[in-house]
Amino acid sequence: MAPLLSPDFVDAVRPEYATVPSGPAEREARLRGARIRLRPIPGMSSESLTRSVECHQARVALGEVPAGVNDPYVLPGRWVDLDAASAHDSFVIVVSGDDFEDAREILDRARRFVGQAATP
Repeated sequence: MAPLLSPDFVDAVRPEYATVPSGPAEREARLRGARIRLRPIPGMSSESLTRSVECHQARVALGEVPAGVNDPYVLPGRWVDLDAASAHDSFVIVVSGDDFEDAREILDRARRFVGQAATP
């Protein structure tokens, strides 16, 4: 889990959108959370990454480990959806919430997490 909690392993953070019907023949994009692109981590698969962040979220929710101030894989007091996928030479972890407020907070936390790498 250590590389996943280091902003140094993150290549980029982007918004995650879902397309939803907004009319009889129209669709609109809605913010769902964050797409966190990670550098390759030796020995990891998308399945093991998903399992690692899900277990981390559960441990934080149970009070077994503290969440970092900007931990991008948890949202205090709420459960988030986590899914990792292979992205050619890297991985992407999608963190998404149930509503716009959760999605916005998820994206903000992920961006602040990456910003920590530049802070001494």
